[in-house]
Amino acid sequence: MSQRLTLTPFFIFPKTLNCHKPSTLSKQLTALRSNVRPTLYTTKAWLDETSLFVEAWGRVCSNWRRWWWSEQLCAWTAGPLTVLLSREGRLGKVKHAWAYMLLGQVVAISFAQALFLSAWSSTTPPHVAGGNKLPGKPKGRLSERYQLPPSTNKVIDRPSHLLVISTLLSLVTVYLVPSTISTPSFLPNLLFMHIFLILPLLPSKTLYTPSSLSFQSLYCLLALVGTGLRIPTYAQLLSPLSSLSGNTIALFVKREYQTLFEHPAESSIGFDVVWTTVSFLVWMVLEFAKRRGGEKGWKGWLVMMGLVLLTPVAGVAVTGAAFLGWKESWLVEVGGAGKQETAVIEREKTS
Repeated sequence: MSQRLTLTPFFIFPKTLNCHKPSTLSKQLTALRSNVRPTLYTTKAWLDETSLFVEAWGRVCSNWRRWWWSEQLCAWTAGPLTVLLSREGRLGKVKHAWAYMLLGQVVAISFAQALFLSAWSSTTPPHVAGGNKLPGKPKGRLSERYQLPPSTNKVIDRPSHLLVISTLLSLVTVYLVPSTISTPSFLPNLLFMHIFLILPLLPSKTLYTPSSLSFQSLYCLLALVGTGLRIPTYAQLLSPLSSLSGNTIALFVKREYQTLFEHPAESSIGFDVVWTTVSFLVWMVLEFAKRRGGEKGWKGWLVMMGLVLLTPVAGVAVTGAAFLGWKESWLVEVGGAGKQETAVIEREKTS
């Protein structure tokens, strides 16, 4: 019985309990389930008998208002971020990409993502050393790259089967979260989501078998899937608001803003979404300015502005995947299917 009640502390608010602080409410309810008076129930006993992980996730997924925030982080982490860590980790010679994902699960995705993007941006591309500079290319642009020497061991320009399958399965678990809340499948679904995040990032040669899908196609697919995840969420949120007096959009924004501060768990994941989005948008703009700003001209900057403005609505999982897919097209233009830009020299022999 206690197993089925693990999610109830944040969903019921008895008048006899102190409901001003969610942590106090959880402690009091756990005391009642243990047949102990709340005033005699210690914090140590509460921590021993309470699954804070389950309660926190149950809180941030319990209704569509809260899921609007949580879905953004789940869809981004399960989809484009996993591919980004795999792709740019190899391209930018940032070692142990799996550690950044693990750090994101333990601390915060925004923190781990900022560290990874900083490490990747400050690292010289591996194909610079020993290569020949492409002639006649403007300085500072993406086209100012280096051709690989003939002795290159391996060229990786396609995602592995494991990366494609794990990413799509992880997004399936994201889709299933609202329907599994308060059911026995809730925790297993979360467990599989976290497993699929780490699995394709493991440093094993045997796990890498190139698929027939290009990275550009994979990112575009993730953008479509992300859009498909957001549509039912908006439908569930906007439909009740349309019957109320006042501006529907204004009511929606007000409610989501209030949701951000209604509970510590909600604030934690909500602000993780905010800073994850901000850090990626900053990297996105800087990357475009560094690689193709001058070559694409005002049309390119117009596209960038559209992606930035669309992000608060569609979510970083959609616009981020769209940008990364667009970025892959630059590699095709410059390097012939991206091989010059995506070549990775194996370093196992020297490390």
